[in-house]
Amino acid sequence: MAAEAGLVTAFKDTILTCSICLEEYDDPRVLPCYHTFCFLCLSDHAQRTGGVKRSFLCPLCREEYKFPEEGLDKFKKNFVLGKALELLKSQGQGEPQNDMAQVSDTSSSDVARAALKDVAEQSLVTCEKHPPNELKYYCEDDDMVVCADCSATEHYRHGIIPLRDKAVANKERIKQVLTRALQKMNQCEEATQLAAANTSYRDADAAITAIKHQMQLLFNVIRRQGEKLITDVTKAHSQRMKNNETLQDVLELHHVTLQSACNFAQQLVLSGSDSDIMTHTESLVERLETLERVPLPNPSEDSPDPLYFIPGNISGDGLDGMLGRLSFQADYSLPTDSAAAVLPPGDSTISESREATPTVEAPLDFLEPAKFVHSLSVKFKDDRSDVKVTGMALDNEHMYFLDAGNNKIKLYTHFWEFEYVINLNEEPEDLVVSENGDMYVTSLAEKCISVYTPRGFPKMPPFGRDRLEAPHGITMNREGELMVCDAIKKAIFIFDPDDGDLLNVIKIGMCKEPRSIAFGRQYSTIVVCDYGSYRIHILSSVGHTLYTYGTYGCGDGQLYEPRGVCTDKYGYTFVADWANNRVAMITPRGDHARYIATEDDGITKPYALGMTKSGEIMIGEGGYRIRGFRYLKKTGKRVSSAKSQR
Repeated sequence: MAAEAGLVTAFKDTILTCSICLEEYDDPRVLPCYHTFCFLCLSDHAQRTGGVKRSFLCPLCREEYKFPEEGLDKFKKNFVLGKALELLKSQGQGEPQNDMAQVSDTSSSDVARAALKDVAEQSLVTCEKHPPNELKYYCEDDDMVVCADCSATEHYRHGIIPLRDKAVANKERIKQVLTRALQKMNQCEEATQLAAANTSYRDADAAITAIKHQMQLLFNVIRRQGEKLITDVTKAHSQRMKNNETLQDVLELHHVTLQSACNFAQQLVLSGSDSDIMTHTESLVERLETLERVPLPNPSEDSPDPLYFIPGNISGDGLDGMLGRLSFQADYSLPTDSAAAVLPPGDSTISESREATPTVEAPLDFLEPAKFVHSLSVKFKDDRSDVKVTGMALDNEHMYFLDAGNNKIKLYTHFWEFEYVINLNEEPEDLVVSENGDMYVTSLAEKCISVYTPRGFPKMPPFGRDRLEAPHGITMNREGELMVCDAIKKAIFIFDPDDGDLLNVIKIGMCKEPRSIAFGRQYSTIVVCDYGSYRIHILSSVGHTLYTYGTYGCGDGQLYEPRGVCTDKYGYTFVADWANNRVAMITPRGDHARYIATEDDGITKPYALGMTKSGEIMIGEGGYRIRGFRYLKKTGKRVSSAKSQR
């Protein structure tokens, strides 16, 4: 009796406990992610968290599911757990079986698997139309399990084979996918362990010590500047810890997702009946193959470039020259009493912004179709070449259209009224405008960034010539730092807008020819348009790939020579699908949402995009035409919510 009690306890603790109520399962139901819960627990969780969206998240892996139209009862029962519960209840008052009394020295997991196999062997699935008959045959024509009477009547002259033969073939198919999924799960575990081991960075203390040593030489004159540098190192170290924690969360979440599906597949292969295998094969194989294709972030490849403290020359000019500065480059010789501090790329130096993964987007009240607002011709009589609008920027007062064909910036008000023209010296490619109206222009020919005042006068010497090779798109992040996309170096260069100093470099080696770039303020994401691979990459603020959109083609979710990108305040991304003559809208999670304008709306070769403060999207076409569209209703759900908050 003691052995039987130990078996029952191990079996319940290992298999039969609901993770919500922590009690024995009552009517166990399995979600498509293969996590199982009591039906009442699942119903209560879904009703409590679903809200108006009519969707809920799995309590374990946080995958979203819509409420089935037929109700939550639509979710399939967990065949193994249901049978195990019935068997335990039926044998609860009986004598212990001989085989159960022999497993006292067996591990709980082995005991559980043995018990589940015993459950499956004792189960008998009968035909609903002919209850005494067992389902022993498979109809190839109708893809269903049948009994002997069904095969002789309703399925007469159909391709009928023994159910065992079909189940064996499906079991082998599951095993093949399961083998690859287990390998992926092992890789995920190794990556998680590597990320967990990479959380201590003692070099930050060494950098602070070097800074303090340098401060002693300058006494109170530069104490304030020294303390500022210490704060920068501390913030950078803290940011790296946060980024590493985010990476671990992503890896652990993927591991949980893989583990649930793999465990279910193992149980199905080891102890599922033929009918159970037929029920779950297609959805389970599709789930495992989908998880197999999900890319894992690599902690080794994502390791940050080192950041060093460079002691300054005390006799130099200015506090920066005397005390020193922080740098991501190791192209100098450190003094023997100085130490290097390893710090992260991205937001690490001074930024306090946090990396946010786009969550499930709230529904927007779209206009169907998007409403055409206005059109504008930016072609002037004195233009010597064809107009080519390759860049666009909008602030509270003006719309800035970069005419690369005539080396000009053409300014208009938001009432579509012309203001003035700024003539440029270099061959421009793209532009961005700061809050104070300064214009930053990339030049592909000069390999630099030029800065102009609001009235078009050069503000400072061009910068970036020693860093950039093919600067295309340019934008600003939440901190006001410049982000430049280099198509040849396949990297995002981040510059200080005030002095042109290089702050950071984010490598985007997955791109073939990255051209356009935008910053999503809603989730602090970086959007990169990869012209070479017909894709849009949505990255975190430190360069981790969150979502990828697009393949070559002209269907939904496909792109053909994409050009400009922009974002709105809700986290949606818009891409100018140049060769397909349309502008596509992408959700914050990287899925196709809809088209804002197409060839049917008169759009031809869209190139540059911009978003007004009022939520209208500006489309610069391949020639000289600018068109404006409104895609949201003014009284939409999200708009009304925003107004009520204000």
